[in-house]
Amino acid sequence: AVNPAMEYTKYKVKSKKIKDKKNEYIWSAIPFPHEADDKIDIVEKRSGKSLVGMAYESLFSAPKEYSFGSDPQYAMIGADFVSTEEGTGFVHLAPAFGEEDMAAVKSEIRNPKSETLGKINYPILLTVNLDGTMKKGIPGEGKFVRDANEAVITELKKKGALYRVFSYEHDYPHCWRCDTPLIYFAKNSWWVRMTEVKKKLLEENKKINWIPAHLKEGRFGEFLRELRDWAFSRERYWGTPLPVWKCGTCGYKDVIGSREELHEKSGGAKNKYIFIRHGEAVTNVRSIVSTNPEKRYPLTLRGRTQAERAAKKLKAYKIDLIFSSDILRAQETAEIAAKFLGIKRIQFDKRLREITLGDFEDKSVTEYSNFFADVQARFNSAPIGGETLKDVRRRGVYFLQEMERKYAGKTILVVSHGDTLWIMKEAAAGFSEEETIARESMPGDAATPFAEPFSVEYKNLPRDEIGDVNLHRPYVDAFTLICLKCRGGMRRVPEVTDVWFDSGAMPFASAHYPFALAQSQKSKVKSQNLSFPADYIAEAVDQTRGWFYTLLAVATLLGKSSPYKNVISLGHVLDKNGQKMSKSKGNVVNPGEMIQKYGADTLRWYFYIINSPGEPKRFDERDLMQKLRGFLMTFWNSFVLFDTYVDKVKSQKSKVKSSNVLDQWILLKLDMLVSFVTEKLDQYDITASTRAIEDFTINDFSQWFLRRSRRRLQHPQTQKEKDDAAQTTAMVLETLCRISAPFVPFLTEVIYQELRKKGKYKDTSIHLTKWPIIEARSKKQKAGIIKDMEMVRLVVAEALKLRAQAGIKVRQPLQEFRIKNLELRNKQELLELIKDEVNVKKITFGGELKLDTKITPELKEEGMIREFIRNIQEMRRDTGRKPSQKISCQIMGSQELERIIGRWTKFIKKETNTIELKVGGKRIFKVEREVEFDGQTLWIGIS
Repeated sequence: AVNPAMEYTKYKVKSKKIKDKKNEYIWSAIPFPHEADDKIDIVEKRSGKSLVGMAYESLFSAPKEYSFGSDPQYAMIGADFVSTEEGTGFVHLAPAFGEEDMAAVKSEIRNPKSETLGKINYPILLTVNLDGTMKKGIPGEGKFVRDANEAVITELKKKGALYRVFSYEHDYPHCWRCDTPLIYFAKNSWWVRMTEVKKKLLEENKKINWIPAHLKEGRFGEFLRELRDWAFSRERYWGTPLPVWKCGTCGYKDVIGSREELHEKSGGAKNKYIFIRHGEAVTNVRSIVSTNPEKRYPLTLRGRTQAERAAKKLKAYKIDLIFSSDILRAQETAEIAAKFLGIKRIQFDKRLREITLGDFEDKSVTEYSNFFADVQARFNSAPIGGETLKDVRRRGVYFLQEMERKYAGKTILVVSHGDTLWIMKEAAAGFSEEETIARESMPGDAATPFAEPFSVEYKNLPRDEIGDVNLHRPYVDAFTLICLKCRGGMRRVPEVTDVWFDSGAMPFASAHYPFALAQSQKSKVKSQNLSFPADYIAEAVDQTRGWFYTLLAVATLLGKSSPYKNVISLGHVLDKNGQKMSKSKGNVVNPGEMIQKYGADTLRWYFYIINSPGEPKRFDERDLMQKLRGFLMTFWNSFVLFDTYVDKVKSQKSKVKSSNVLDQWILLKLDMLVSFVTEKLDQYDITASTRAIEDFTINDFSQWFLRRSRRRLQHPQTQKEKDDAAQTTAMVLETLCRISAPFVPFLTEVIYQELRKKGKYKDTSIHLTKWPIIEARSKKQKAGIIKDMEMVRLVVAEALKLRAQAGIKVRQPLQEFRIKNLELRNKQELLELIKDEVNVKKITFGGELKLDTKITPELKEEGMIREFIRNIQEMRRDTGRKPSQKISCQIMGSQELERIIGRWTKFIKKETNTIELKVGGKRIFKVEREVEFDGQTLWIGIS
């Protein structure tokens, strides 16, 4: 190849290296890199364009059979990728071994403006064997291609065709697994001309909602705009066989579109088959089952009459041969038919017997039927010594196949039994076990009444060893068709389809489209719904040119719209340093180990919330731990608090009617959360949804509502106060479970099942509940409560900041907190919230925000008592006692500490659910600890 835009110079070179005068002329697009002793002259200069089509003599000769197509000629073509950075401006093309080279040759051949169009057959030479060795008659014959370079150079030197050798570095494809240099290899292939539907593909892409949005016109859109035809076939054994048959005589090719077409073009069945069940027998009258030919159960009088009537009907079928089961009732039916039809010989075949019953021989029909749960069980289970329907199916198909081999053009009467004829009929039609069951056809009497002949068409289709239709290799390869052109034999081409076609056909293949649809229109059988288009599809970003594309490609080729409405394209998981995970690098994280260590919900939540779906994830185990300790443990601990203090709640059908401002606020915030999450999920914004759930659970529900509601659950002033708090908490927990279930299915299920023990929830699983519907509340009501609580929380935050600056713990009561927000002056319930959270005795208004940090002896004493209570509660937890269980407490310390605690005994006992607070005496305890109070040590023991 030459670059048409470059200028080339022809040099005459006199050199000791050049022995043949015809090699003295050398073309180059750069100043000729000659040796110092050589003499060079410029002969002429020409444009690269003028060199296109110029013939040249090949450096090596190759046998004609190594070339695709007709005998090759050698001439130069134009290519704009040719440069002088890697050589003299000429590029050797090997289209059989390079995609770019092949594209350049094809482009020249098809270019209507090419001066050589139709004049030159450019050679596509395959000089390498499939095992990577050089072919016979080529330099380096028998050597691996990488080892043949030296032989090629030696051959060039011999011919005097090598002037100088330079080394150049260039990009080359390597195996992504082991970094081995690859060899491109040209192969004949079947193609689908996707460029014909490119416009339609681009139109459908405009209708798809892509997440992230930039993929629509970016990675995916660009791929569609530069669309290439689909190399549809593969030279493999496993896979979907390419349904193309080729005539061995005239070369005619035929693409087969259905099993019916396969049957017809193979010539169909060679014979006609008439099936008939025996007439009524003694076994039928007695309602017993028997398949032992030694047992003599003849036809009843009615059965003989039925057989005689059937024989008259059989006259119209022009029966040639009769085959029958050798069990007496079938024998007698066959003999009656043969006598009437004038057929002298009946051929008895064991393969036509009734299903072998084993232990149920001579038992009642009911006993035998009750052995099986359903029809499916009859295919896979058998009594001791008995057969399954699979066994009967196998021997029945073997019989029919033998008939097809031995006879042609015959009408064959088959006399057998109910189950045998039913399963043979289904198998002959080509129905699999699953299809037979799905068709809801019934075995026995319902399918085959006594002595009623019916035609059965044997479908000539590829079948496996057990007689099932099998359209895969090797069975389909052995199946021949009749050529429509010359009546010669046609065999399937050896290729299989690209497995990506299987993936793209998924929506249609899973519904057996269009055959199930056609079948449902012919009969009462329900067709499996074609779930098309899907609401959304989710896969990694590399599937933009994989599954996402093939789904759209197959649907478009079938004249359908896009097979999905929304795409969530996921970024790849990298290591914590942003590197691709690889076994060779040793940075692979085993997801199984992470699930075992932190739970599946933790891993799921991490991926949902860490960043938007399309961004790569830098996986760090520390982030996983953070998510476990954050949202998941907060959610669980919120439930544990509820579970600890609440035994029962009202039915969730009844609305929460609490007048408590905290309850009203949290339910409003819950409504806002449900509304937000619903809106974002409708937009397929997963990250915004999960982050909102996490923020609500931690900041609103746990750290504010439950903190401020704990006393109402632990020590309520009235039963209604506790009931309101309990029902509100249950409502929040249950709703949180519902909106979180898609993300953390296991944790939400556990919490929901525990909630069901305390309240009446009709749904047996969280995953069977409906998506929550928010309650209608006035905008004014919502705005007022939300604004008030925001003010309260801001004021509290400022107060706690002042406490921290003063170094005073929240547990230490203070006397006064002054605020300047006059809007709160008359909202006593909100002021009580502030007093409790900030732990002050009084709130005043006016001037700047100020916290009185002076600690009086009385305040100091109360702070000490609260610290004492905290220690007791921690010790109670250490003993495993529930808050409802009573404990005994004993203390020993200085007289001053004992005297202070004595003054607060009643308060302490109430707060800690203690029945006895003993001072001094023999130490009796289950848990003990020593605590420092203002430099004095106090021993505490509880039991």
